[in-house]
Amino acid sequence: MWAVALSWAFLAFFRFNPIPDKPIAWDTLGYYLPLVSTFIHEDPLLTDKTWLVDLNEREQLTGTLYQVTTSPQGKDMYFFFFGWSYCYAPFFAIGHCIAECTGFAADGFSLPYTMAIMWGGLVYLAIALWYWRKVLMLFFDDQTVAISIFFIALGTNFVNHTSTDNLSTINLLLMFMAVLIWHTIRWYDNGRGVHLVGILVAWIMMTLIKPSETLVCLIPLLWEMRFREPRSLLTAFRRAFQRPLALALGCGLVVMLLLPQVIYWHSMTGRWIFDSYQNPGVGLDWTAPHIFEVLFSFRKGWMIYTPMMAFALVGWIFFFRKHRQMATVLGVCFLVFFYVVASWSEWWYGGGFSQRTLIPSYILLSFGMAAFIGQLRQSRKWLRIIGFATMWCLLLLNQFQWWQFKSGILDPYRTTSAYYKAIWLATQVPPGSDSLKLVHRDFAGAEALDQSHYRLLQMGSPLLQYSDTVWSNAEWNGELKFAMEELTAKDHLWFEAEVELECQCPAHEAPLMVFFTQHKGVYGYQAKPFEATDTTQVYRGKFRYMTPEMRSYKDRIGVHLWNRNKVQFRIKQMIIRAYEPLSQWSDRQ
Repeated sequence: MWAVALSWAFLAFFRFNPIPDKPIAWDTLGYYLPLVSTFIHEDPLLTDKTWLVDLNEREQLTGTLYQVTTSPQGKDMYFFFFGWSYCYAPFFAIGHCIAECTGFAADGFSLPYTMAIMWGGLVYLAIALWYWRKVLMLFFDDQTVAISIFFIALGTNFVNHTSTDNLSTINLLLMFMAVLIWHTIRWYDNGRGVHLVGILVAWIMMTLIKPSETLVCLIPLLWEMRFREPRSLLTAFRRAFQRPLALALGCGLVVMLLLPQVIYWHSMTGRWIFDSYQNPGVGLDWTAPHIFEVLFSFRKGWMIYTPMMAFALVGWIFFFRKHRQMATVLGVCFLVFFYVVASWSEWWYGGGFSQRTLIPSYILLSFGMAAFIGQLRQSRKWLRIIGFATMWCLLLLNQFQWWQFKSGILDPYRTTSAYYKAIWLATQVPPGSDSLKLVHRDFAGAEALDQSHYRLLQMGSPLLQYSDTVWSNAEWNGELKFAMEELTAKDHLWFEAEVELECQCPAHEAPLMVFFTQHKGVYGYQAKPFEATDTTQVYRGKFRYMTPEMRSYKDRIGVHLWNRNKVQFRIKQMIIRAYEPLSQWSDRQ
């Protein structure tokens, strides 16, 4: 318990040192929206997002309002599910009461709200640590458990995502994972109904926080499965139906927690089940997992930035020798979870530290860590010295790299192997090292093409050049598409279009130049207006477009003219060029 308390105290200190200016931003803002919209603006359906647009323009909480998606009927609706809001609603209520009583702005974002929400994250962390210890204590001695928790809590990316970033979903998923595993073990030990209820509630909450986490149901379902005996899969169902009252109560709670979400979906879309994660640019690509990148890429490689967990993987051998059945089931579950993580097209998962989505699985992997430490404690003295000295070195390395991450030295988006070597143990960014990173992508799409770092494709000739003498009033014109993989082996291209058109219309009605990328739908969409010339009804434009993070290099990059008002126009000239980066760090990784 001292190890748990000490770990929590360190993480709480990191959370408030310093106190962040904008803890509710980016993804957290999206999860928080239902609380503010419902209880501050009395608009639970988010029918008017004007306040959100004004707030973001004033406070700059997010680059784009991706936290709000659109229903098939064109209505604004929440992008994220309600699970996070359920968990933080009590702390939102506490912050609201304090704001009302102390004169702070009761707007959902003043100091009482942010402090209450941050303390809420620490409360859930304490619950996670408590259950985590209870689980490990069923199989290992107290000192081994203490050492395991301490080294994982402070020697991995766990330290970032449960302290300074503890309002992300990871903190909650970690807690519910610990709760689910505890109740699963106890359910199969004594069959008490309370544990069945705990399993069902933990499962539905993880699903409502992050839909892909619904796969945690594999843990209780496979717990007593013998993989050579398929019928043993039915064990979990047979045991559940032996406790009909507990099963009814658990299912009732599942329905109660799920009901607000499905009612909201139905009111906004007419469907009881709706996938709000509809983004052609990001998604699960089951046949193209990024396994090597997730493990070893210098951009976010798990083993690069969290090498401490290698001991947990090695320790699985020792754990398997003592608990073969349990190790097999949990090992299979972890491999499934890992495959899902690696199959997400945006495998680096935003601006987190290392592979944040694997942190809930640390509860599973801690069995391997504890088994390794238990084996190490029983080894010869010189092995113990070398083993624990290595672990301490990795803990210190993790703390230092985390400091680099928080200080802006370690880039969360653009790090390459060359840049990583340049900042190794550095306390400031080396001069000129920015050129060693991946290309800079501005969230507002304000990148600029520096032609000194690019070469024109097709040996200096335009990719396409044509003109058209035919007048048209069609809405879509001149559409051209190019397959990325057919053009380059680099991770991005710049496209440049020089277009001159003649239009029998005023400037505000002229067509727009549109760039897009396509993967079973359009993403990376940009529409840009032409500029009028001195010549009546002639419009010219020089437009540039950098390809987005490609979901697949089979995706097609396209361009067309969007004649919104269906006016009469013709293309006098259209030249398309493509520029490929010269840097070796732009090769696909």
